[in-house]
Amino acid sequence: MSCGLGRTCYATVPPEQRNYLGADQSGAKAARPARIFDEFMRNLEPGSLLDIGCSDGALLDIAAAKGWDVLGIDPQPESSQRIIAADFVSHQFNRRFDLLTMIHSFEHMDDPVATLRKCHSLLGPNGRLLIVVPNFGGWWSRTMEGDWQWLNINDHRYHYTRRALERLLGQNEFRIDSCRSYSGFAPSLPEMVLSAKHVFDWPGIRSRLVRSALYRLSRLVGIIGNPVADFAGQGAEIEVMARAV
Repeated sequence: MSCGLGRTCYATVPPEQRNYLGADQSGAKAARPARIFDEFMRNLEPGSLLDIGCSDGALLDIAAAKGWDVLGIDPQPESSQRIIAADFVSHQFNRRFDLLTMIHSFEHMDDPVATLRKCHSLLGPNGRLLIVVPNFGGWWSRTMEGDWQWLNINDHRYHYTRRALERLLGQNEFRIDSCRSYSGFAPSLPEMVLSAKHVFDWPGIRSRLVRSALYRLSRLVGIIGNPVADFAGQGAEIEVMARAV
Protein backbone atom coordinates (compact mmCIF):
# COMPACT_ATOMS: atom_id res chain seq x y z
CA MET A 1 0.00 0.00 0.00
CA SER A 2 3.05 2.33 -0.09
CA CYS A 3 1.90 3.66 -3.47
CA GLY A 4 -1.64 4.12 -2.18
CA LEU A 5 -3.13 1.48 -4.46
CA GLY A 6 -4.51 -1.88 -3.38
CA ARG A 7 -5.41 -4.82 -5.59
CA THR A 8 -7.54 -7.89 -4.96
CA CYS A 9 -8.06 -11.02 -7.03
CA TYR A 10 -11.61 -12.17 -7.69
CA ALA A 11 -12.23 -15.77 -6.76
CA THR A 12 -15.18 -16.55 -9.01
CA VAL A 13 -16.86 -14.51 -11.75
CA PRO A 14 -14.98 -11.38 -12.94
CA PRO A 15 -16.56 -8.16 -11.62
CA GLU A 16 -17.64 -6.90 -15.05
CA GLN A 17 -19.78 -10.03 -15.48
CA ARG A 18 -21.59 -9.74 -12.15
CA ASN A 19 -25.11 -8.46 -11.62
CA TYR A 20 -25.12 -5.76 -8.94
CA LEU A 21 -28.74 -4.68 -9.40
CA GLY A 22 -30.62 -4.91 -6.16
CA ALA A 23 -27.51 -5.90 -4.22
CA ASP A 24 -27.50 -2.68 -2.18
CA GLN A 25 -30.76 -2.30 -0.33
CA SER A 26 -29.50 0.47 1.95
CA GLY A 27 -30.91 3.97 2.04
CA ALA A 28 -27.78 5.14 0.24
CA LYS A 29 -28.91 3.45 -2.95
CA ALA A 30 -31.84 5.85 -3.27
CA ALA A 31 -30.23 8.90 -1.67
CA ARG A 32 -26.83 8.83 -3.36
CA PRO A 33 -27.91 9.77 -6.95
CA ALA A 34 -29.87 12.76 -5.69
CA ARG A 35 -26.93 13.95 -3.60
CA ILE A 36 -24.49 13.45 -6.50
CA PHE A 37 -26.65 15.61 -8.74
CA ASP A 38 -27.15 18.34 -6.13
CA GLU A 39 -23.49 18.42 -5.13
CA PHE A 40 -21.75 18.16 -8.49
CA MET A 41 -24.20 18.76 -11.36
CA ARG A 42 -26.80 21.28 -10.27
CA ASN A 43 -24.57 24.26 -11.09
CA LEU A 44 -23.31 22.87 -14.40
CA GLU A 45 -24.89 23.85 -17.68
CA PRO A 46 -26.97 20.83 -18.77
CA GLY A 47 -25.15 18.84 -21.45
CA SER A 48 -24.51 15.23 -22.34
CA LEU A 49 -23.95 12.69 -19.55
CA LEU A 50 -22.63 9.14 -19.67
CA ASP A 51 -23.04 7.25 -16.39
CA ILE A 52 -20.62 4.30 -16.38
CA GLY A 53 -21.82 1.38 -14.27
CA CYS A 54 -25.21 3.08 -13.98
CA SER A 55 -27.07 0.15 -12.36
CA ASP A 56 -30.80 0.96 -12.52
CA GLY A 57 -30.23 4.42 -14.01
CA ALA A 58 -31.40 6.50 -11.04
CA LEU A 59 -28.87 9.27 -11.72
CA LEU A 60 -29.89 9.28 -15.39
CA ASP A 61 -33.53 9.84 -14.45
CA ILE A 62 -32.67 12.76 -12.17
CA ALA A 63 -30.37 14.40 -14.73
CA ALA A 64 -32.82 13.91 -17.61
CA ALA A 65 -35.54 15.68 -15.61
CA LYS A 66 -33.16 18.64 -15.28
CA GLY A 67 -32.49 18.91 -19.00
CA TRP A 68 -29.45 16.66 -19.46
CA ASP A 69 -29.02 14.42 -22.51
CA VAL A 70 -28.33 11.12 -20.73
CA LEU A 71 -26.93 7.70 -21.54
CA GLY A 72 -25.82 4.88 -19.26
CA ILE A 73 -23.76 1.74 -19.70
CA ASP A 74 -23.79 -1.32 -17.46
CA PRO A 75 -23.01 -4.99 -18.12
CA GLN A 76 -26.25 -6.04 -16.40
CA PRO A 77 -28.74 -3.18 -16.72
CA GLU A 78 -32.44 -3.15 -16.11
CA SER A 79 -34.48 -2.72 -19.29
CA SER A 80 -34.18 0.88 -20.44
CA GLN A 81 -33.74 2.74 -23.71
CA ARG A 82 -31.23 4.98 -21.93
CA ILE A 83 -28.85 2.17 -20.92
CA ILE A 84 -26.42 0.17 -23.06
CA ALA A 85 -25.88 -3.43 -21.94
CA ALA A 86 -22.14 -3.74 -22.55
CA ASP A 87 -18.65 -3.60 -21.07
CA PHE A 88 -17.48 0.02 -21.00
CA VAL A 89 -13.86 -0.39 -22.16
CA SER A 90 -14.67 -2.61 -25.14
CA HIS A 91 -17.84 -0.83 -26.29
CA GLN A 92 -17.52 1.50 -29.29
CA PHE A 93 -19.28 4.84 -28.83
CA ASN A 94 -20.09 7.15 -31.74
CA ARG A 95 -20.23 10.38 -29.74
CA ARG A 96 -18.53 12.39 -27.02
CA PHE A 97 -19.86 13.65 -23.71
CA ASP A 98 -19.65 16.70 -21.47
CA LEU A 99 -19.65 14.67 -18.25
CA LEU A 100 -18.76 11.08 -17.37
CA THR A 101 -19.67 9.64 -13.97
CA MET A 102 -18.38 6.50 -12.26
CA ILE A 103 -20.18 6.25 -8.93
CA HIS A 104 -18.78 3.21 -7.13
CA SER A 105 -17.92 1.53 -10.41
CA PHE A 106 -14.25 2.45 -10.95
CA GLU A 107 -13.15 0.03 -8.21
CA HIS A 108 -14.80 -2.78 -10.21
CA MET A 109 -12.79 -2.07 -13.36
CA ASP A 110 -10.21 -4.71 -14.26
CA ASP A 111 -7.88 -2.20 -15.97
CA PRO A 112 -8.00 1.31 -14.46
CA VAL A 113 -5.54 2.80 -16.96
CA ALA A 114 -7.50 1.52 -19.96
CA THR A 115 -10.68 2.80 -18.31
CA LEU A 116 -9.29 6.32 -17.83
CA ARG A 117 -7.89 6.43 -21.35
CA LYS A 118 -11.30 5.46 -22.69
CA CYS A 119 -12.89 8.16 -20.55
CA HIS A 120 -10.45 10.76 -21.89
CA SER A 121 -11.25 9.80 -25.48
CA LEU A 122 -14.99 10.22 -24.85
CA LEU A 123 -14.87 13.68 -23.31
CA GLY A 124 -15.40 16.77 -25.41
CA PRO A 125 -13.52 20.05 -24.90
CA ASN A 126 -13.52 21.00 -21.22
CA GLY A 127 -15.26 17.70 -20.46
CA ARG A 128 -15.36 16.48 -16.85
CA LEU A 129 -15.07 13.12 -15.11
CA LEU A 130 -16.60 12.43 -11.69
CA ILE A 131 -15.36 9.40 -9.75
CA VAL A 132 -16.62 8.18 -6.37
CA VAL A 133 -14.81 5.22 -4.76
CA PRO A 134 -14.29 3.76 -1.28
CA ASN A 135 -11.37 5.40 0.51
CA PHE A 136 -8.63 2.80 0.96
CA GLY A 137 -6.57 5.25 2.99
CA GLY A 138 -9.33 6.50 5.31
CA TRP A 139 -10.05 5.79 8.94
CA TRP A 140 -12.73 3.22 8.05
CA SER A 141 -10.46 0.95 6.01
CA ARG A 142 -7.49 1.28 8.36
CA THR A 143 -9.58 0.61 11.47
CA MET A 144 -11.54 -2.33 10.08
CA GLU A 145 -8.69 -3.90 8.04
CA GLY A 146 -9.95 -7.31 6.88
CA ASP A 147 -13.48 -6.51 8.11
CA TRP A 148 -13.73 -3.34 6.02
CA GLN A 149 -17.11 -3.49 4.30
CA TRP A 150 -15.74 -2.24 0.98
CA LEU A 151 -12.80 -4.62 0.83
CA ASN A 152 -15.21 -6.93 -0.98
CA ILE A 153 -12.50 -9.09 -2.57
CA ASN A 154 -14.91 -10.92 -4.88
CA ASP A 155 -16.15 -7.71 -6.52
CA HIS A 156 -13.70 -4.85 -6.03
CA ARG A 157 -10.62 -5.20 -8.23
CA TYR A 158 -8.67 -2.15 -7.03
CA HIS A 159 -8.71 0.03 -3.92
CA TYR A 160 -7.68 3.69 -4.04
CA THR A 161 -6.28 6.20 -1.63
CA ARG A 162 -6.64 9.87 -2.48
CA ARG A 163 -2.96 10.04 -3.44
CA ALA A 164 -3.20 7.02 -5.75
CA LEU A 165 -6.33 8.30 -7.47
CA GLU A 166 -4.90 11.77 -8.03
CA ARG A 167 -1.66 10.33 -9.44
CA LEU A 168 -3.51 7.93 -11.71
CA LEU A 169 -5.68 10.71 -13.10
CA GLY A 170 -2.69 13.01 -13.61
CA GLN A 171 -0.77 10.30 -15.46
CA ASN A 172 -3.71 9.89 -17.85
CA GLU A 173 -4.17 13.54 -18.84
CA PHE A 174 -6.70 14.71 -16.28
CA ARG A 175 -6.47 17.81 -14.10
CA ILE A 176 -8.07 17.62 -10.66
CA ASP A 177 -10.75 20.24 -10.00
CA SER A 178 -11.70 18.94 -6.55
CA CYS A 179 -10.95 15.92 -4.39
CA ARG A 180 -12.41 15.25 -0.96
CA SER A 181 -13.77 12.55 1.29
CA TYR A 182 -17.41 11.98 2.21
CA SER A 183 -18.88 9.83 4.97
CA GLY A 184 -22.56 10.79 4.94
CA PHE A 185 -23.68 7.31 3.95
CA ALA A 186 -21.22 5.40 6.14
CA PRO A 187 -21.95 3.89 9.56
CA SER A 188 -19.95 5.39 12.39
CA LEU A 189 -16.65 3.71 13.18
CA PRO A 190 -17.89 2.49 16.59
CA GLU A 191 -20.97 1.03 14.90
CA MET A 192 -18.81 -0.90 12.43
CA VAL A 193 -16.44 -2.18 15.11
CA LEU A 194 -19.30 -3.29 17.36
CA SER A 195 -20.91 -5.12 14.48
CA ALA A 196 -17.69 -6.75 13.23
CA LYS A 197 -16.80 -7.96 16.74
CA HIS A 198 -20.38 -9.24 17.29
CA VAL A 199 -20.60 -7.16 20.47
CA PHE A 200 -24.38 -6.98 20.21
CA ASP A 201 -24.48 -10.76 20.77
CA TRP A 202 -22.34 -10.71 23.91
CA PRO A 203 -23.96 -11.93 27.16
CA GLY A 204 -25.32 -8.98 29.08
CA ILE A 205 -25.77 -6.90 25.89
CA ARG A 206 -28.44 -9.03 24.26
CA SER A 207 -31.29 -7.36 26.08
CA ARG A 208 -33.27 -4.95 23.94
CA LEU A 209 -32.67 -2.02 26.29
CA VAL A 210 -28.88 -2.39 26.35
CA ARG A 211 -28.59 -3.12 22.62
CA SER A 212 -30.75 -0.12 21.77
CA ALA A 213 -28.75 2.22 24.02
CA LEU A 214 -25.43 1.02 22.60
CA TYR A 215 -26.67 1.28 19.04
CA ARG A 216 -28.03 4.79 19.56
CA LEU A 217 -24.76 5.89 21.16
CA SER A 218 -22.72 4.55 18.24
CA ARG A 219 -24.98 6.38 15.78
CA LEU A 220 -24.65 9.59 17.77
CA VAL A 221 -20.86 9.32 17.58
CA GLY A 222 -21.22 9.16 13.79
CA ILE A 223 -23.14 12.43 13.67
CA ILE A 224 -20.08 14.14 15.10
CA GLY A 225 -17.27 11.84 14.00
CA ASN A 226 -18.11 11.37 10.33
CA PRO A 227 -17.86 15.10 9.46
CA VAL A 228 -14.62 15.28 11.44
CA ALA A 229 -13.23 12.44 9.34
CA ASP A 230 -14.20 14.28 6.16
CA PHE A 231 -12.62 17.51 7.37
CA ALA A 232 -9.39 15.56 7.95
CA GLY A 233 -9.62 13.91 4.52
CA GLN A 234 -10.00 10.50 6.17
CA GLY A 235 -13.63 9.75 5.32
CA ALA A 236 -15.26 6.62 4.02
CA GLU A 237 -15.41 7.60 0.33
CA ILE A 238 -13.36 9.69 -2.10
CA GLU A 239 -15.12 12.05 -4.49
CA VAL A 240 -12.99 13.54 -7.27
CA MET A 241 -13.98 15.80 -10.14
CA ALA A 242 -11.38 16.01 -12.90
CA ARG A 243 -11.12 17.71 -16.26
CA ALA A 244 -9.63 16.28 -19.47
CA VAL A 245 -6.57 18.20 -20.63
